Amino acid sequence: MNSKSLNFIMKIKQQAKVVAEQIISK
Repeated sequence: MNSKSLNFIMKIKQQAKVVAEQIISK
């Protein structure tokens, strides 16, 4: 796995975490 796809996955994970937190806090 190259660093570009790893960076992409980390970005997706971070966004998913933010979205999940927004849903939970509602």
